[in-house]
Amino acid sequence: MGYIDEALTNDEHVIFTGKVSRKSFITNYLLGLFFLLISLGSFSGESFSGTKEYSAAFFFLFLGIYPFIYAVISIKTTEIGLTNKRFIANTA
Repeated sequence: MGYIDEALTNDEHVIFTGKVSRKSFITNYLLGLFFLLISLGSFSGESFSGTKEYSAAFFFLFLGIYPFIYAVISIKTTEIGLTNKRFIANTA
């Protein structure tokens, strides 16, 4: 039983429930992929001093993973419903 079922009042019933499309997060996926590619380049390259510096690589790795995690959490925690009296949306 989700939020929509708990939020119903008397004489109200659910007509339609929907989900958030994964396509709406395409910019998040592309941005994450871009930063993941940068982090792969940072892990394989050397700095100007000839030593390997991984702090930038881990920073870009985090920037690459974050958009994917944000999209998954947003998709899983959003409930959308239409009743005979109102529209209900719950985001976490």
